Amino acid sequence: MLNIVVINCDRKYVEYEWDSKKAFVQDMQSDNENIPMLDDPLAEVNTQDNNLQLWWRNTDGMTVDDLLEECKQELN
Repeated sequence: MLNIVVINCDRKYVEYEWDSKKAFVQDMQSDNENIPMLDDPLAEVNTQDNNLQLWWRNTDGMTVDDLLEECKQELN
């Protein structure tokens, strides 16, 4: 499970959830219109994946694009 909260362009907090990192990556690379923008700042990342949770805890000022790139690296 991957649950994130982003701050959208209207400065509103919006929550998104996926079943896995793989589902997140696939969704972000799709034509789905109900996904966060790549430049949306991350306000929260919740996951049971220890590596990703540690990455989130040790960084500041991350965007959805940063999370996408991290998930892609971990899946390879």
